[in-house]
Amino acid sequence: PGEDFRRLVPRPVPVDPVAAALREWRDTRARSSRTVPDAVLTDRQMESLLVARPVDARTLERILGPVFARRFAGDLLPILGATADR
Repeated sequence: PGEDFRRLVPRPVPVDPVAAALREWRDTRARSSRTVPDAVLTDRQMESLLVARPVDARTLERILGPVFARRFAGDLLPILGATADR
């Protein structure tokens, strides 16, 4: 009986702390702008950032475009574990 029960209990999914911080930043920014999170940063853009883990504003610009990168590099690069290239 105990063995069967363990199969029914969902196992916790490991959470990437960087992904969680990035999502929290996006949600906070969306709330403050009174918009939906996808209007701030799409899931696809978030995934690209998490895969590439940009280390400078130039790399961030290649992923997000120049306007967005300049506007948010100071917020995003520290979250991604980098330092803003200023």
